[in-house]
Amino acid sequence: MDDDAPRWRWESAAYRRGVPLVNLRCVLDLQSVVLVRASTSAGLGLWLWLARDHEPDLWGPLREALRHEHRV
Repeated sequence: MDDDAPRWRWESAAYRRGVPLVNLRCVLDLQSVVLVRASTSAGLGLWLWLARDHEPDLWGPLREALRHEHRV
């Protein structure tokens, strides 16, 4: 993988094809919910509340990926 390639993408009804996220940072980790600050490559800032209830089996790997992103 190219080190400069975006690792995270935001997809929604408005961004169906997805948009790369940059400057992703875990601001608050409360074990079952996480507050993430990110921005798109176009400069749009996003605050995201992520919750374990949506995909419990993927929660651990997601939190680990967020911790790794913060160290990079």
